[in-house]
Amino acid sequence: MSEIPGSIPVTGILAPTDSTDTYPIYDPIYGIDGLRSVANSAARNAIPDQRRRHGMVAYTQNDNKYWVLNPSPWAGTNADWTELIMGTSGSGDITPGSPQSVITKAIGTNTAAVIEYVAAYSTNARAGVIVAVINGSTTKYNEVCTTDIGSTNDIQFTIGISGGDLILYAQSTSYTWSVKTIARFI
Repeated sequence: MSEIPGSIPVTGILAPTDSTDTYPIYDPIYGIDGLRSVANSAARNAIPDQRRRHGMVAYTQNDNKYWVLNPSPWAGTNADWTELIMGTSGSGDITPGSPQSVITKAIGTNTAAVIEYVAAYSTNARAGVIVAVINGSTTKYNEVCTTDIGSTNDIQFTIGISGGDLILYAQSTSYTWSVKTIARFI
């Protein structure tokens, strides 16, 4: 194996002085690539080029978002990054009456949502996918679902936009339904 110029050879693992030592052995702020946690987008944009690598991920604490670094060249601006959307989930009991929120997610720059769900009451159940397209304060959606086990006519889903959030609503007329969802935003 050839020696790597400018490096310090390490022949074992990096570790603290003993198992009770709480001092960290590595701080990502001094590394390249990987996952970095920063206060906000200004701190993310200020990561020097020498510590950047296409595909690295930065978490901004002020808005709880993850960002992926785009290919270079970089300008030290928001355009260097693309928000990483991992998905969200929701679950709960939908009681008879008015529509109830199952998932609420800030739309941001997203233009579509794919929401998978299962709804069950006693021996009645169905699973499905709701796909929504978003354009500003307008959304259109479609639902594709399994054939019912029993009858699920009692529960209906709708999607709305309120205050910059996309909201999946469920409404039951007679029974309490258990609803579980997973959503991805594009």
